[in-house]
Amino acid sequence: MRLVLRLSLAVILLVLVWMALPFFSSQEEQVLKRHQELFEYAGKRYWSEAAAYLSPEYEDEWGNTSEQAIEGAREAFRGFIVLDLQWQSAEVKVDGTTATITGDVKIEGSGAGLSQPVMNKVNNLREPWTFTWHKTGWKPGDWKLVYVTNPQIKNISSMSF
Repeated sequence: MRLVLRLSLAVILLVLVWMALPFFSSQEEQVLKRHQELFEYAGKRYWSEAAAYLSPEYEDEWGNTSEQAIEGAREAFRGFIVLDLQWQSAEVKVDGTTATITGDVKIEGSGAGLSQPVMNKVNNLREPWTFTWHKTGWKPGDWKLVYVTNPQIKNISSMSF
């Protein structure tokens, strides 16, 4: 009986420690984890999961709302049979409840339609992307994407491929 009680307490303690670990990571690590999760969902084309990472106040450089941004990504990646989005961070800055992540996106994959032109355009950008995140609550995962920009792309809705 004592052994079962000790094992149960040890398991409960391990679960509690595992659940508390994200609270001890830095804000830079927290927002970067959310950022990478967003790219994983987008790469798998899990659009409803990806949409949950965008703030209701999201508006990008090109005037898209969160719904328009998700629909645009859905359209851009629709022709891909195989899709792998790779984020390469150059810099993560956190100032209070706002964070900016700057870096490059690389696309690997194959498909039909616009897949090759999209891949070529994104992979040949020389300027980095900047993603701005805002922390909306007290939990480590309460970061929401509020803004995206890339100085080389003037109008994402009419990008010439």
